[in-house]
Amino acid sequence: MMDTADEYIRMLVAGRADHDEVNRALARLIDERVLPNTVIPMLSLHYFPEEWEGKMDVVLHGKGAHKAWRRFYTFGGLKANWRREMPAACQMRRIDEELLESAHLGNVQDVAGWVRSFWASYRDFAETGFGFCLVERVPEAPPGRGRGAEGGTIASWCLSVFASDAQFELGLATAPDYRGKGYATLTAAACVEHCVEHGLTPHWHCWEDNTPSIRVAEKVGFERPERYAVYRFEW
Repeated sequence: MMDTADEYIRMLVAGRADHDEVNRALARLIDERVLPNTVIPMLSLHYFPEEWEGKMDVVLHGKGAHKAWRRFYTFGGLKANWRREMPAACQMRRIDEELLESAHLGNVQDVAGWVRSFWASYRDFAETGFGFCLVERVPEAPPGRGRGAEGGTIASWCLSVFASDAQFELGLATAPDYRGKGYATLTAAACVEHCVEHGLTPHWHCWEDNTPSIRVAEKVGFERPERYAVYRFEW
C-alpha cells in the first residue's frame, strides 16, 4: 500500500524476510521511489516480525542505517490547562488555510512545510486534520530573527500528522528561539483538548532520546510508554 503526497511517501510493504528476491526488490523500491520523492532529511524503516532485522544489510545497504528506539504513548486524560498558563503576549491560533497563506506571520513557512510533508494539500489537512500554533507578539523585533513584519511569530506548533478514523497521531515542534519557555506544552495541550472535545483519540510517538518530547507528552496526559525498534537513516 502506498500513500503519496507531493513531498512525502508513506509505504506499507509485505513480504517474507527469508526471500532474498523480496529483500533486493525492497532495496530498489527505496532507491528508486522513496528517496527521489522526499525532502525529509531523516527516514525510518519500521519492521515486523523481528526476523527482518537480520536482512537490513540488504534492504538498507550503503545508507548508514542504525537501529534506534522509539516510544509509543497511550493517552490517559488531559492534564494541562493551556488557557490558564498562556502568557499575555501570546495567542493560540488554529492552523487553517488562512493562517498557512498568511504573509504576516514569522515561521509560517515552517508550519506550512510540516503540513505539506504529511498531507496531500492544505485543503486535505483542513478537512481531515487539525492543528494549533502559539503566536508570540513581539513589539520590538531585532533584525534577522525570522519574525513577521506584523501579526507576530509562530513560536510552537502541534498538528495531526497521521489519521485513521478517530485515531490521530500528533507532531510537535518549537522554533529554536522560543524553546525552554513551556510553549510546546501549551500548544500540545490545545491539540489534545481538541481531541477530547471532538471524541478523537490522540497518539504520541517519539524517539527514546528525545527528552523534551517525552516531558511534553507526560505533562499533557500521555502515559504507559511502549518501546519499539526501527532502522533510522539520513538522506
